[in-house]
Amino acid sequence: MAVEIYLEPELEEMVGSEEVTAEWRRLAEELGMEGQLKLITPKSSGENDKNPSPYIHMNKKAENVFAILCPEVVDYKKYDKSTIPRDVLKEIALAEKQEFFDKICIWYDDASPDPLVVGYIKLGPYEYVKHMIARFGDEILPFEVLEKKAIDRLKKRITDKLNATIASIDTKVDDFFNPVRYNSDNLTIDFKTVTYEHRNGA
Repeated sequence: MAVEIYLEPELEEMVGSEEVTAEWRRLAEELGMEGQLKLITPKSSGENDKNPSPYIHMNKKAENVFAILCPEVVDYKKYDKSTIPRDVLKEIALAEKQEFFDKICIWYDDASPDPLVVGYIKLGPYEYVKHMIARFGDEILPFEVLEKKAIDRLKKRITDKLNATIASIDTKVDDFFNPVRYNSDNLTIDFKTVTYEHRNGA
């Protein structure tokens, strides 16, 4: 099984090194870097009780792509769709031991390869920063390929919705001109927007 780990090369020296992490924390505090300190300080606490994450930040584009391809979300402890490789388990164990995240989930889809392990840093009641920890599967497709798959899947979803709406319009128009089946002067056509969301089991 193929595995991809999303450690930032420039931040690997912080992993397991209390000295390096302490220096990073001291410099961030001395410089008054509120944005950086938010990543290690939950709003419910006044103390920096987490270590800074060395994993890659999930930007909006990546989040959209993986949300479409991996609509299911579950706490990593409850994931039971496939065996998680040892290298991925080691990263999860490291993240838990170092307290990088408030929670860790696995995004997946039974019909799609490459489950994704995601760490969540809580900034507020409903606000999280997400970091990609690892991806695993029979094959690790390049992001460009995943992006195209996501676009094609979303286009199909929209097309299916449009086709269903057109079929509904045809039926309603036919009924409108058939007084035996339709006895109203009002013809109403509804079209619901296409959305995607995570079915969160975390």
